[in-house]
Amino acid sequence: MYLLTDHQLDTLRSHLRQSAISPDLLPELTDHLACDLEEAMWAGMSFDEALPKILKEASLDTLSQLQEDYCSILGLEPESEPATLRDIVFMNRNKLYGAYDLREHYTVATEQALLWGIVIFSVTVMALGLHVSRQVQRERSKTPVRSIYNQPIFPQKTGSLAIKPG
Repeated sequence: MYLLTDHQLDTLRSHLRQSAISPDLLPELTDHLACDLEEAMWAGMSFDEALPKILKEASLDTLSQLQEDYCSILGLEPESEPATLRDIVFMNRNKLYGAYDLREHYTVATEQALLWGIVIFSVTVMALGLHVSRQVQRERSKTPVRSIYNQPIFPQKTGSLAIKPG
C-alpha cells in the first residue's frame, strides 16, 4: 500500500476541520479516509485524482450525519461532556437495580472501607498490646523480686580463716 505524506494528511485533516467534526471523532475519520485514499492510490489513481472522489463521499452532510450518529450512540448532545465508561455500559439499561449506584459511588465506598480497615487494625493492635502488658504485669507480681539493696556489700565471715602464728 502507498503511505500518505504529511502534506497529504494535512490536506485531509483541514477538510475534516472545516466540517466542524468533534475533536473526539477527528482521528478516527482521518484514519478511515486516509485508508480510502491509500486504497484508491493502490488501484492506480494519483492523490490529486483520489482526493476529490474521497471528499465527495465524505461531504459535509455525510460528516454531520456521522457526528449525530456518534452522539446518539453515546447518548450525548454534541456540545455536552464526553461519555464516561459508566455511561456507555449502562446506556439503555435499568439504572435502578443497584450496580449503577455502586459504580457511581465506588470511590467514596473505597475510601470509607480503607478508613474503617485502618481503624479496626489500629484498635486490634492497641488491644493486643494492652493484653500483653497486663499479662507481663501479672507474671511479675507472682514472682518475688530479690532486692540487692538489703544485702551487705561484703558478707561476714562465718569461720576463721586467719593464720595463727606458730
